[in-house]
Amino acid sequence: MSTSLIACVLEKEEKDNCLFYYITAVIMGPKGIIGKYRKRKLSGIEKIYFTVADPETPVFLLNINGKLLKIGI
Repeated sequence: MSTSLIACVLEKEEKDNCLFYYITAVIMGPKGIIGKYRKRKLSGIEKIYFTVADPETPVFLLNINGKLLKIGI
C-alpha cells in the first residue's frame, strides 16, 4: 500500500541575491517529493509578505495502489 500526502509549507527562494517567499503546496509520496505548486492569487496581508508565483498549473501523476491518478492542486 502506498500513501501520498499534500501539505502546505512556506518556501524561501533566493534569486539574484534577493529573497522571495511563497505559499507552496507540496505532494509527497513514498519515494519523496513528487511536485509542488506555488500559490498564484494572494489575498489581504499575504500580499505584504509573499511573492506571487509564475502562472503555471502543474498536473502530477500519482500511482496509488497500481492505479494512475492525475491531480492538479
